Amino acid sequence: MVSGFGVAASEAPIADSATAKVFNTSLVGPNLRQTAEEAKDDVVIRRGVGVEDPAGEVGYSFGGATPEASGLRDKTCAADLVVVARPQSEYRSALSEDGSAIFTVRRFNVERVLRRSSAVPDAIPTEIVVGAPGGTVTVHAHKISMLRPSVAEFRPAKTYLLFLRATPGSSAFESPARKAYDISQEPAVSIVDAKPLGLPVEDALGEIGSASTLCPYGPGHGALER
Repeated sequence: MVSGFGVAASEAPIADSATAKVFNTSLVGPNLRQTAEEAKDDVVIRRGVGVEDPAGEVGYSFGGATPEASGLRDKTCAADLVVVARPQSEYRSALSEDGSAIFTVRRFNVERVLRRSSAVPDAIPTEIVVGAPGGTVTVHAHKISMLRPSVAEFRPAKTYLLFLRATPGSSAFESPARKAYDISQEPAVSIVDAKPLGLPVEDALGEIGSASTLCPYGPGHGALER
């Protein structure tokens, strides 16, 4: 049996098959499911957070915007859903559909919706399920971990700005590693590399709100990298 928990409870969110499929990778190497079955001890696999796809940049012109504001607006138009939310303490990790990666799902309480594309239902629930790469599963009493900084930094006491992708065939969302910011502090920073958001929090949220009225309503455009 494969399972993995953080501060987990019996009611921890369980990933559906569509979410598990999203985290399949094309990386060449041992399949993690096979590695887990054959492991005689705990296994730790370290992977980077991915790279951006230059060809997927949005490239809209928001005349007069500062570089910081323009960057926020690009992220906004690339996302299907942009929210201010707080994570719940329970979370669960699982293997991707093809066994090539580990991902973690967590519930967030939504405090504010800043952008919604046509890929997202009209009614945004006050609680959403979000998946992110990385985590730990347990197989035959051995822990198999795939370390990605996008998972460990979510803290229940903090508030985050999330640029999310809709998961086809699921009500869950995917959180790309570099598109989550801790806005519980000034300056707000990326949870991956502590890179500043670029503007004071309220100014940033205002820019995002303005951008959402200018972005195409269709599914998010451009690349939100993992």
